[in-house]
Amino acid sequence: MTSKACPMVLRIQNGVTKVLAFRHPEAGNQLVKGTIESSETAHDAARRELAEESGLEIAEEFKLVGTSKAIVSDQEWWFFEVAVCELPDSWRHETTDDHGHCFEFFWHDIDAAMDGSWDPMFHKAVNFFKTKYLPIN
Repeated sequence: MTSKACPMVLRIQNGVTKVLAFRHPEAGNQLVKGTIESSETAHDAARRELAEESGLEIAEEFKLVGTSKAIVSDQEWWFFEVAVCELPDSWRHETTDDHGHCFEFFWHDIDAAMDGSWDPMFHKAVNFFKTKYLPIN
C-alpha cells in the first residue's frame, strides 16, 4: 500500500475557511499531496511536498488530522492541517519535480462545490478532511 501526505493549508477570510489548491496544466484542479518516501515520516513528507509543489516553506504547525484508506484504492492518505495568515491570494510556481510544470495556486472555499475540473479523489479528500477538521486556534 502506498502512503500519501496531504497538507491542507487553510486560511480564514471573512469567516470563510479556504484551502490552498492549484491548477495543474494537464490534470485540472488539485490539492497538494504526494508519496511518503520510505526514509521519511508523513509529517516530513507533507512539508516536502508543499515546498516542491508550491514553493512554500511554512514554519507554522502541521497538525495531523487523520488518515484515510477510502480516497484511492491501495493508498493511505495522511491529512495535515496547516493554518496560515499571510499568503498571497494567488501565485504561480514552476516545479522541479513534475517535469517543470507551472502550477497556478488559488484558495478554494472548503464548503463550496467542486466542479468537474477536480478529480473525484479530491472531492473525497476534502469531504474526509471536513469530517475531521478541528481548528488549530
